[in-house]
Amino acid sequence: MRAALNTLAEVAPEWVRSFAPDEWYERDPHRVEEYRLPKEQAKRTALVETIGADGYLLLNAIYSTPELNWLAHVRAVEILRRVWVQQFELIEGQPHFRANDTIPPPPKMICSPYDIEATYGRKLTTWWVGYKVHLTESCDEDSPRLITHVETSRAGNGDVDVTPVIHQAQTGQGVAAHRAPDRHQLCRSEAIPPKSSAVRHRFDRTYPSRSQVASQRSTGL
Repeated sequence: MRAALNTLAEVAPEWVRSFAPDEWYERDPHRVEEYRLPKEQAKRTALVETIGADGYLLLNAIYSTPELNWLAHVRAVEILRRVWVQQFELIEGQPHFRANDTIPPPPKMICSPYDIEATYGRKLTTWWVGYKVHLTESCDEDSPRLITHVETSRAGNGDVDVTPVIHQAQTGQGVAAHRAPDRHQLCRSEAIPPKSSAVRHRFDRTYPSRSQVASQRSTGL
């Protein structure tokens, strides 16, 4: 909501000044952060649904007024519309915050109006919004360990989804064919089914044992 208003204040400043009620400026002086939200769930839901009603008021004004229809093509307004569809459902004209089982899965949810490709990610107990970086390095004995490939993916995508991409890069333009590796040591989260990209690209796959995984977790690796 705040991101859309900031953009509209640049492209249609006079209309925003005449339309936006004073409560909006009081309610959204800063970006929404977890620590600024009420601690009680009932109060938090009430605030979110109030902001939801503000957003629908703004969108309805833009879509129902012919002179303002051009604002619907402003990227920030379209993102606001999409986020409101994901986060709210209208019941008898009132916005209600969606339950967790009715929202999109993490890879499809818009988590930031400033970067709609960024998604929720989770590793064990750590959550973040953004991306994952997958590093592949050589591990030949008695040789320097060199980064051979860097792949960036959405945080919400599973590690297993990136493994075929890494295989393709290692056997294609990333590494010369005569130097392509014949073995890929994977984390268990990167495991892929047999008869998939590892077979197509002629990789032998190895995985750490459960004891090695436990050791890595205990050391923070």
